[in-house]
Amino acid sequence: MSVHVCYISRSDRGGRLTGVRLSSGHAENVWEAPRLLDAPSVIDQAAAWIKERLGGSRRLGALCVDVDGGVCSWVSADEPDPQLVRAIIEGAGPADAAGELDGEMGGVRRFPDLPGETTIEPLGEPKPGEARRQAEPSTGTRLATLSLPDVPARLLLDRLDALGVRVDRVVTLWHALAGCWDPDASDPGGRRADRVVATSEGPAAVVAIDADSGRLAWSWSADGALLAAGSMRLAHRHLAGPEHDEPTRHGASVVNGGPSVHVTPSDVGRLTGDWLSWSAQLGIRPGRIVVVGEPAGGNGTLDLGGLGTALAKRWDVPIDLIGGHDAIGATLARLTTAPAQDGPRRQVAALTDRPGRAHRSMFRWSAAALFGLAVAIGAAAFQILDVSGANDERVDALRQQRFDVLNAFDPTLAVDPFPTMTLRSAREMEEQASRRPALDEQLPVLAELETVALVVGHPGVELREITIGSVSSTVTARVPDLKSAEDLERSLKEISGSRLLWFERSITDIPARNEQPRQIEAKFTAVWAGRGGGEGG
Repeated sequence: MSVHVCYISRSDRGGRLTGVRLSSGHAENVWEAPRLLDAPSVIDQAAAWIKERLGGSRRLGALCVDVDGGVCSWVSADEPDPQLVRAIIEGAGPADAAGELDGEMGGVRRFPDLPGETTIEPLGEPKPGEARRQAEPSTGTRLATLSLPDVPARLLLDRLDALGVRVDRVVTLWHALAGCWDPDASDPGGRRADRVVATSEGPAAVVAIDADSGRLAWSWSADGALLAAGSMRLAHRHLAGPEHDEPTRHGASVVNGGPSVHVTPSDVGRLTGDWLSWSAQLGIRPGRIVVVGEPAGGNGTLDLGGLGTALAKRWDVPIDLIGGHDAIGATLARLTTAPAQDGPRRQVAALTDRPGRAHRSMFRWSAAALFGLAVAIGAAAFQILDVSGANDERVDALRQQRFDVLNAFDPTLAVDPFPTMTLRSAREMEEQASRRPALDEQLPVLAELETVALVVGHPGVELREITIGSVSSTVTARVPDLKSAEDLERSLKEISGSRLLWFERSITDIPARNEQPRQIEAKFTAVWAGRGGGEGG
């Protein structure tokens, strides 16, 4: 499906918008900014022109920014965090001698010194499995980083948003070259039919001859994802003859009714030097080269075939040559049908995610929802406070009622911090007292003691101990033999009128010692009749 894409060209190191190209794949419209118009008016007129040419669609599939003032270099960083990389770039001071020698600061000093006016996008290093044809990644901490002055692009995005034009994504010319001309990029439209397709290892290098700006732009990519990029001015060369006396700008001259640029062998050497530097930093090298555009040859310069031959001498990889005087137009035409690819190294995330009307509307609705929620919570809080006050009054009334009841029953309980526990303990004591047996009458302890003493006072019986208690009684005596112990037990049980019930006997044999003969110690136990658990004889 074809969409509209817009290409903006800039000058003054990317600080001023000079023109707009709107492409739909089949047709292209060009707008050039008036030279004497101030920058805000240029942005307003460009946005109005884009909206008018879009008609009823009100949507741009992509906004492509030229590479004027843009720099892609490497930075020594542990991870591709945009904030970390920005801090390294903007906080770097003048490189010292050691930094210049080892290259640590050399890459940083290439970035434009425009704090707050540039977009910084770390491209990171290629990772295993990300692309089918890449080499092993570098083991160092060098990160390829893209820095692009973006003030005109930001102003144009804001103005388009105010006019109701939505921009799906923002890319640079480098991203567009990688996504449109990389042979392994996603191509559902079958656009590979006009190219020679061959297997290769390593990233694809795309070289575009920008005749309008007199610049050569190149990109390294893996499956359409940008890995490294760069650009260079081409040599300004006038060809001999009156037919080439037209004025030139940026190394371009008007030939056959259209602009053209001149590429020399030294330009190929400069390009090769840049690529060798990137190979050393990232640990990869191009596995395929695609040249888009056609330089003007003759008089010591290279035509398209000569450029391909010069590159083939330095890089033993497959080379695709795609002619045409308008490499930018051909790229935009492919970009209109290229599938939208999100993610790192495929777009300028900071500009693509720039907040617009939809975001502001979402923020307003979110704020309104939060305000409504806050009002509801406040109302619920007031209700809870009212209920809490009513409950406090009920608690105070219950406390007063309890105090009055306790004070009327027992004043000490009214000031007792734990009256419930005190009452529970008193109740338990009363229950235990109620379960105790009551004495029917006073026990005849002295009478029983006299009676037992008479019984055990027989000759041959040595009384050792008599105990008369309220529950049980015991008699301990020593007798000469077992028969005397049995007789003593029978006498105790046959006492008439006694309330002691003798039910247990224990015998202990005491052997003879010195002059003491062998004896039997007998202990008898009795309980009161009607109160014990024993049996009478």
